[in-house]
Amino acid sequence: GDWTLEVQDSVSSFSFGTFKRAGLVVRSGTRSFTTWTGDEQVASGTTEARIPLTVSDTSSIVDLDVSVVASVSDFAGVSLSLVSPNGTTVELLAAFGSACAVSPATLVFDDDAASSASCSSHGVRAWVPAQALAGFNGVPPTGTWELVVSNAGSTITVYSVELAFGLKPNLEWSFDTLQGVLSIFGAETAAITRSVLLSVQ
Repeated sequence: GDWTLEVQDSVSSFSFGTFKRAGLVVRSGTRSFTTWTGDEQVASGTTEARIPLTVSDTSSIVDLDVSVVASVSDFAGVSLSLVSPNGTTVELLAAFGSACAVSPATLVFDDDAASSASCSSHGVRAWVPAQALAGFNGVPPTGTWELVVSNAGSTITVYSVELAFGLKPNLEWSFDTLQGVLSIFGAETAAITRSVLLSVQ
C-alpha cells in the first residue's frame, strides 16, 4: 500500500528550509520449514530417544514453532524437549503424570498459543511449551536439531516433526536520506542481500 511521511516544522522563527529526499527500508522476515518424517517407536522406560533434523539456513531466528505428530494410548509419562545445534535445550512437554489419552495427535508448540499443555486441552493441540521457544532466538539455526523423547508410560510412535522458523537476515544497514544511499554491513548470502535491496521503496 501507500506509505506517507509527515514532516512538521516546529520552529516558527524560521520560514525556510528544504527537505531533500526520503526513503523507506522494509525488513521483512522469512519463514523456513524443516521436517522429519518416519515411524519412530519409543518404548516404555526409554530415558532418551533422539530424532535429528538438519537445518541449513544461516539467518537469525526470531520465532520458532514446533509440530509433532504422534500416536500413544497415554501421554501420562511422555515428555518432549528440543535441543539446538549449540546445545540449548527447551522443554516442550512435561509428563502429565496422570492418565491422558490423546491418540493420534498433532501437537503444536507455540509461545503465542492460547493455552498451556493439559489433558483437558488436548482437543486444541496448540500449546504453550513448558519452556519458552524464544530461548532459541537471535542465533542461526544451522546444524542438527534433536527432538528428545522420554517415555515412562505407554509406547509412543512419532510420525513427523516440523520446525517452523521465523528468520531475519544477518545484516545491519543504514540509509542516507540526503544522498539516497543504502549501506549494508555483515556477511550473508547473495539471495538475502538481494531481498533487502528489493525492499527499498
